[in-house]
Amino acid sequence: MKYRIIGNKDLEVSEIGLGTWPLSGKLSINELPFSYGDVSKKIAYSVLEKAYENGINIFDSADFYGLGKSEYYISEVFKDVKDIIVITKAGYIPDGIYGTITDISYNHILASVNRSLNRLKRSFIDIFLIHVPPVTLNQWYDAKKAIQYLKKNGLIKFSGISVGASFNSLTNILPDPDVQIVEAHYNLLFRDIEKKLLADLNKYEIGLIVASPLSRGILSEKSYHKRIFDKSDVRNRWKNNNSQFIKLLDNSELIKEFCRKYKISISGLALSYLLKNDSVKSIVPGIKSVDYLTKNIEEVYDFRYSKEIFNMLDELLHKIETTND
Repeated sequence: MKYRIIGNKDLEVSEIGLGTWPLSGKLSINELPFSYGDVSKKIAYSVLEKAYENGINIFDSADFYGLGKSEYYISEVFKDVKDIIVITKAGYIPDGIYGTITDISYNHILASVNRSLNRLKRSFIDIFLIHVPPVTLNQWYDAKKAIQYLKKNGLIKFSGISVGASFNSLTNILPDPDVQIVEAHYNLLFRDIEKKLLADLNKYEIGLIVASPLSRGILSEKSYHKRIFDKSDVRNRWKNNNSQFIKLLDNSELIKEFCRKYKISISGLALSYLLKNDSVKSIVPGIKSVDYLTKNIEEVYDFRYSKEIFNMLDELLHKIETTND
């Protein structure tokens, strides 16, 4: 495992981290799935333990993942471990009609962090992120007030925003000293971050944590078109009702054909593509299998993807993006 420093901060993170949403097991709200299906506690523990054994030191969680379950699991597995870095987030609230609503108010953030600390059994949170980007500057100022209070009282060390794919939400916020870290979606099928945000993050020395580096598992050897997901798996809803998700599936087949032609692993190529960018400090794929975890690490560090391969890949991705436009 290799490690990178976030900005000029004394924070060394493993290049590959672990997203813990898939480990949190089934969660449905108002009959809508908000999980990746069932995962036993035994398997979840095994994945966390194996990740640490392989040098992973950064674990991405949120108060909403399993309604706190992933935080409980982290605290139970690593109760005697001091050298891990925990990311947790707040902003989503279960709602009986809509499934979720959002709240990044001062009071909600303070209460959420207190609950997360209790679940994690830690005296502070290494990295706290707002789970949803603020819609207005007033929302940000209210959240920022909470962040500054939490830092002043030693309850969080580093702060930032999880923007998902809403990159424009940062336009009026950067630079802000309390946006030290940004977590965003970035993968072979979604490279919009390269248009401007990457340059801004570099300019202001903001660390980038990449979420969804395998595009919810689409960039793996398995065929999504043929997979049947349990009703408790959110991907079942996306696959059946989201036209953008279907387009991603179609585009992924073109990349898989490219990988078959050159006899390389698609997941290894996808992760290596991100890590060749120095702006990326850590990628946090969500994984719920020990075998898949080990395979991803081996493929990133055992395979050597040539400059020629990446150049041909860029041509293919540009062709796909141009066609979609």
